[in-house]
Amino acid sequence: MATFTMVYVLLFFVATVAFALQIREYISLKTHTEDALAASNLASAVIDIQEYGINHNLVIKDPEQAYSIYQEALKINMGLNDQWEDPTGLISSPVRVEQYIVYNVRGSEVEVTSFGEGLNYSATETLGSATSPNGQVIESTSVYSRISYQVDGYFGVTVPAEKDKLVDIVKNN
Repeated sequence: MATFTMVYVLLFFVATVAFALQIREYISLKTHTEDALAASNLASAVIDIQEYGINHNLVIKDPEQAYSIYQEALKINMGLNDQWEDPTGLISSPVRVEQYIVYNVRGSEVEVTSFGEGLNYSATETLGSATSPNGQVIESTSVYSRISYQVDGYFGVTVPAEKDKLVDIVKNN
């Protein structure tokens, strides 16, 4: 009976340590992904200098070009290969850009340009009523992005993950 109890305690200890290590790995990946999203959003925020010089509006000149810059920056910042896969194996599926949105604020209007899986559109909203998909109110020119991927855990468990980030290029948040 003592041997059975000892084996049970040992298995419980191993499972607890494995669970704790998995949680640490998830937290590390979450932090890395959030930093990569913020840096990639900022990299894509190439403002129109002429617009700023004439009207003092900070706007992103070409949202389509900004999206292209974002994609390249995201691949570099997350260490992905050309197939959008993580060679280190932390992420077990290709990373997908679910949505990328540029919010250009001009006066009391917000020009919204969105890219992603079936989500390409342009619209104009009123300043104060425009919100990003994560619920934040748009106050000045901003960039939002959301990505998804899968992470393999211990014991063959696959966990879907999704991260998003809104970066206001005027405010320091």
